[in-house]
Amino acid sequence: MAGRARPVARHDCGVALYAPTTKVKSHRVVWTDPFSGQRSNRRYATRELADEAFEATVAYVKAARAKVGPVKVTRGGPPTVDDLFAAVEQRWKQKNVTARYIEKRRGIYGTWIQPVVGAMAVHEWGSTDQHCIAVLAAARAAGRRPATVQNIGSLLRLMVTVAHRSGLLPRTMQPMDDVDYVAARAADDEAAVYIPPSERPTTEMVEALAEAFDARGRRGRRPWLGQMVRVAGYGGLRLGELTALRAVDVDEDRHGVMVATAWSYSKSKGYELKAPKNGRRRFVLLPRSVFVAVLERAKAVEADEGEAGLLYPGPKGPNRPFTEGELRRVFGSAARKAGWACHPDSVSPKGKTQKGRPVIPWRNLRHHAATWLHEVAEFEWVDVSRLLGHASVAFTQARYVRPASDAEDRNRAVLADL
Repeated sequence: MAGRARPVARHDCGVALYAPTTKVKSHRVVWTDPFSGQRSNRRYATRELADEAFEATVAYVKAARAKVGPVKVTRGGPPTVDDLFAAVEQRWKQKNVTARYIEKRRGIYGTWIQPVVGAMAVHEWGSTDQHCIAVLAAARAAGRRPATVQNIGSLLRLMVTVAHRSGLLPRTMQPMDDVDYVAARAADDEAAVYIPPSERPTTEMVEALAEAFDARGRRGRRPWLGQMVRVAGYGGLRLGELTALRAVDVDEDRHGVMVATAWSYSKSKGYELKAPKNGRRRFVLLPRSVFVAVLERAKAVEADEGEAGLLYPGPKGPNRPFTEGELRRVFGSAARKAGWACHPDSVSPKGKTQKGRPVIPWRNLRHHAATWLHEVAEFEWVDVSRLLGHASVAFTQARYVRPASDAEDRNRAVLADL
């Protein structure tokens, strides 16, 4: 093979396939990325692999040249991973995925993926598995649970799939193929993940947050905002259950509230009331200090809106739900004023400074309720499980009872002094 090598296959889009030569013993696919202008020369051991790569690269280059697919480039230059995630969000919305699901994944992306690879070009990100490994390594180094690492890995895997389907990555680029992120499967009685005390707000934190909500409520003519924190923090209601409470659900004789419905959201139907999680109605007892204020609020709502009036409506009207987005705006600023630890501030793709979210999220108020009911109110775990609406007491204990290894260390320290 003297002289300059000639391709054995060439496409009009500029992708060429070369056979082995005396100097280069492997098959090669050579092409120029339309987005970055970078020339690539990839080698393959067999003709079969090279042919497959050639076809996949042709498809990618053609799609990239036409800028097809769901990705909208918001800045000059090649699409970035931020653009790719925007495409993933659009895909969820087209499939009527719930707002809660999208919000959780947006949080995962903003906390773990975006700081590492958000500004990186998609093709650069997908050219090696090292970038995905770095994202997961950061989460593990921060002490995140295996379930959290698995959620991050699942989102990365989905982003790779969307990049392939939209033509932003050739299918020969598989940055998640050999990346380990799946949590080890637990035994049936260990299916629930233990929530360590560091991830549960303390009673002092709950009260400080409630006071910050109270202050915000007084300024905005919603003096009941602090009640939301206390009902969630001592009664363990989920957000959808809390914001669906009506005046009729408050029982003065039993000193508690009936959790009969919860708000659910879909793009096609918007917000609608459905049964609580696990499909179970339940009655939740509240501490007297909390219930007195809730009862007063219920009577005021009944007088103005009737017994079906919402106790904690959103800012858009007395019968409109208090959405997750609206709560997030109040919770973030209130948590900072209450002294809760927060993630570092970040910069959005548009250059705006975004305040760091609280390290302990709103939903973890429910974890405080569980431990407070057991340790302070001295409820049995079976009663705590029923009040929280869990499927079984075994699940509740797996969530909140110290694992055997930790308990052994604690007990050893106690016995050492006896």
